[in-house]
Amino acid sequence: MASVKYEVGSTSTVMTTALDGLAANSNAISDEIDNSTTKYLFDDVELSCLDDGYSSFADGSGFDLYMVRKTLDDGSFEDGDGSIDPPASNLIGVFGNNTTSNQIHILRQIPIPPAPYKYVIINRSGDFGSSGSTLKVRPYRYQTT
Repeated sequence: MASVKYEVGSTSTVMTTALDGLAANSNAISDEIDNSTTKYLFDDVELSCLDDGYSSFADGSGFDLYMVRKTLDDGSFEDGDGSIDPPASNLIGVFGNNTTSNQIHILRQIPIPPAPYKYVIINRSGDFGSSGSTLKVRPYRYQTT
């Protein structure tokens, strides 16, 4: 009888300096993640924020996480980057916060396409981003053994 388990890929940091000094209501876009060969099914996405830049972070606000992918025909990316907000339908989740201390938040089991994609973060915290904050991803898929 076969068993189904998770096959976990490597953790990679896809955004660092783009988060440094990210102003309130501003966007940052990750490096491209190419899933066209490995064809993982899900990502866990981790946002790590340092406390030195978010003095007004305790009001329950946070960061919106969106995904943009390459279009189906011409290979350019759909709308959403460092200056253009992605459409609301591309919202993956919100990294909510309730403290001004160092914070690590994980959005789990995000479905990912079998194509190149990027993550877009919009800072809704009302404060500037801090140096040293990171966005990491760990892909995984089902494995039959």
